[in-house]
Amino acid sequence: MASTVRKLETLGQQRQQQVPYQPIQPKKSEQVGSRKWISTGEKWLYSLFAIMMIVSSIVVVTYSASIDSTNRQIHSLEGDIQDLKLQSQSLELEVKELSKPDRILEIAKNAGMDIRYAEVKQAKTLNN
Repeated sequence: MASTVRKLETLGQQRQQQVPYQPIQPKKSEQVGSRKWISTGEKWLYSLFAIMMIVSSIVVVTYSASIDSTNRQIHSLEGDIQDLKLQSQSLELEVKELSKPDRILEIAKNAGMDIRYAEVKQAKTLNN
């Protein structure tokens, strides 16, 4: 038994002498310094985030433009309303001036009418 152990030891020593030491080279994907700066999943996430930011920016700009357009229309309509109010007030003043009793009597005299025993009164409007 001792002789077989010696044979095995000598055989092992011979094999060690025959095969020189070669350090194991790590694969390129296993090397420490070759890690990518951004992984593929991160690229997808960043791309998705950038697309969402661009789309949201476009929506905000479009919404802002529509609000601005609506505000311009409102200001235009308010100006038109103010003009119509002024015109209405001016017409009311003209109606009051044209319906004065003295003016009516003068027009009647110029037309050859004569008022006898009557008083000219201004008609009052009834408000319901």
